[in-house]
Amino acid sequence: ELVRSAIVFCGDSEFKQEVAENVGRIRKICNYIQNFDEVILTDEQVQTLVGKINNGKLANTLANCKAHVQGLSEIAICTLN
Repeated sequence: ELVRSAIVFCGDSEFKQEVAENVGRIRKICNYIQNFDEVILTDEQVQTLVGKINNGKLANTLANCKAHVQGLSEIAICTLN
């Protein structure tokens, strides 16, 4: 398991149920991350992954932003129904 996920909420978010240890506000997530001390990837491997992620990103344009927000809205509507 090379990559671990973490979900960070900001602002006045309120959790109605207990959440996993990798879910929470920034302070909780920082503590979660600091619990890991084993080196899994070399600096070169990290840079390679960062490059791959950056190459696959969509351009930061208004059109892409609007499409992203529209997609999130559709997900939210499906979740509420």
